[in-house]
Amino acid sequence: MEVARVRSDRRAVDCRRKETETFLGALASQDRFARWGSIGYQSRGWFTRPMELKMELSKKRRKKLQTSVERDYGYRRYRDRDVYVYDHGGKLGCGVFANRQFLPGELVMEITGQLIAARDYDGSTYAMNLDEKWYLEPTIPGAFINHSCSPNCDMVQLTETSNGLIARCNIEKNIELCFDYQWEAQWWIPRCKCAAKNCRGWVVAEGEVKKMRRIAGRKKKAK
Repeated sequence: MEVARVRSDRRAVDCRRKETETFLGALASQDRFARWGSIGYQSRGWFTRPMELKMELSKKRRKKLQTSVERDYGYRRYRDRDVYVYDHGGKLGCGVFANRQFLPGELVMEITGQLIAARDYDGSTYAMNLDEKWYLEPTIPGAFINHSCSPNCDMVQLTETSNGLIARCNIEKNIELCFDYQWEAQWWIPRCKCAAKNCRGWVVAEGEVKKMRRIAGRKKKAK
């Protein structure tokens, strides 16, 4: 009788142990999914830790997918009766060209896009100022209008939510449209490639050239 009672106790203990392990396992599983969702796991003994899932595109795959986007959706093949986008290729990228003649003072195009509060945004190489409180991140084709130190257009605020590109001289068909970005001198400012006779060397306002030269000099010494 004593032996039977011992065996019965052992079976009860084993049963409770399995129930406890099952319960703890379920809690741990719920906790992991609650914290990590569908992230994979690597086991190390009793512990688990989230695996690193790299979603970054390789250069080869990015190029392949971008080609598919251009073929199927044509974002950079914009064309209407007034303007069209053309890809210069290489580092020059895309530009916007006249699809007809524009006379001096004529509105070439309205530029719209995403409106972003200036207090929450540092701007970008595409962003345009609407006023002191708002930036405009232009959509295509406005995003591809290039800078020139000898521009054929001016950028003006057209409405509360859009800018306008105005011809400052006669512009013939197939001429690239450009305006003077007039950026302040900063360490990240790129060299200018407009090739104008009066090119300033950098994409900055005329009054910022001396400051930009000093910044470029410090950058060169730092290397």
